[in-house]
Amino acid sequence: MAIVEATHGFVNLFKIGKANYLGEYSKVIDWRDYTLRMIDLCQRLGVKHYIKRDLQPYLPAGYSNPMRVKQHHGARL
Repeated sequence: MAIVEATHGFVNLFKIGKANYLGEYSKVIDWRDYTLRMIDLCQRLGVKHYIKRDLQPYLPAGYSNPMRVKQHHGARL
Protein backbone atom coordinates (compact mmCIF):
# COMPACT_ATOMS: atom_id res chain seq x y z
CA MET A 1 0.00 0.00 0.00
CA ALA A 2 2.87 2.32 0.76
CA ILE A 3 4.24 1.77 -2.75
CA VAL A 4 0.95 2.81 -4.33
CA GLU A 5 0.76 5.88 -2.10
CA ALA A 6 4.35 6.87 -2.91
CA THR A 7 4.16 6.34 -6.67
CA HIS A 8 0.58 7.10 -7.72
CA GLY A 9 1.60 10.48 -9.10
CA PHE A 10 3.63 8.95 -11.92
CA VAL A 11 2.39 5.37 -12.38
CA ASN A 12 -0.32 4.88 -15.04
CA LEU A 13 -1.61 1.46 -13.96
CA PHE A 14 -1.17 -0.68 -10.85
CA LYS A 15 -1.42 -4.46 -11.26
CA ILE A 16 -2.17 -5.74 -7.79
CA GLY A 17 -1.53 -9.32 -6.71
CA LYS A 18 -0.02 -11.34 -3.92
CA ALA A 19 3.58 -10.57 -3.06
CA ASN A 20 6.22 -13.12 -4.04
CA TYR A 21 8.73 -14.78 -1.75
CA LEU A 22 6.89 -14.32 1.55
CA GLY A 23 7.24 -17.96 2.47
CA GLU A 24 5.24 -19.07 5.51
CA TYR A 25 4.19 -15.47 6.22
CA SER A 26 1.95 -15.61 3.13
CA LYS A 27 -0.27 -18.15 4.90
CA VAL A 28 -1.17 -15.78 7.75
CA ILE A 29 -2.02 -12.73 5.62
CA ASP A 30 -5.73 -11.94 5.33
CA TRP A 31 -5.78 -11.62 1.55
CA ARG A 32 -9.47 -10.62 1.46
CA ASP A 33 -8.77 -7.69 3.78
CA TYR A 34 -5.67 -6.76 1.77
CA THR A 35 -7.62 -6.82 -1.50
CA LEU A 36 -10.43 -4.66 -0.13
CA ARG A 37 -7.99 -2.16 1.38
CA MET A 38 -6.06 -1.92 -1.91
CA ILE A 39 -9.28 -1.33 -3.83
CA ASP A 40 -10.27 1.38 -1.38
CA LEU A 41 -6.86 3.04 -1.63
CA CYS A 42 -6.84 2.97 -5.44
CA GLN A 43 -10.34 4.43 -5.57
CA ARG A 44 -9.50 7.19 -3.07
CA LEU A 45 -6.39 8.10 -5.08
CA GLY A 46 -8.24 7.80 -8.39
CA VAL A 47 -5.64 5.49 -9.94
CA LYS A 48 -6.17 2.88 -12.62
CA HIS A 49 -5.66 -0.61 -11.30
CA TYR A 50 -6.16 -4.26 -12.11
CA ILE A 51 -6.54 -7.04 -9.54
CA LYS A 52 -4.55 -10.09 -10.64
CA ARG A 53 -6.00 -13.59 -10.77
CA ASP A 54 -4.62 -14.67 -7.38
CA LEU A 55 -6.68 -11.99 -5.59
CA GLN A 56 -9.77 -12.07 -7.80
CA PRO A 57 -11.65 -14.52 -5.52
CA TYR A 58 -11.71 -11.73 -2.92
CA LEU A 59 -13.27 -9.08 -5.15
CA PRO A 60 -16.66 -7.73 -4.10
CA ALA A 61 -19.59 -9.05 -6.14
CA GLY A 62 -19.97 -7.09 -9.38
CA TYR A 63 -16.64 -5.29 -9.04
CA SER A 64 -15.42 -4.07 -12.45
CA ASN A 65 -11.96 -5.50 -13.05
CA PRO A 66 -11.21 -5.28 -16.78
CA MET A 67 -8.03 -7.08 -17.76
CA ARG A 68 -7.26 -4.68 -20.59
CA VAL A 69 -6.84 -1.15 -19.28
CA LYS A 70 -5.39 1.59 -21.44
CA GLN A 71 -2.02 2.32 -19.85
CA HIS A 72 -0.38 4.98 -21.95
CA HIS A 73 -1.50 8.37 -23.07
CA GLY A 74 0.15 11.32 -24.68
CA ALA A 75 1.75 12.19 -27.96
CA ARG A 76 3.07 9.59 -30.37
CA LEU A 77 6.72 9.78 -31.29
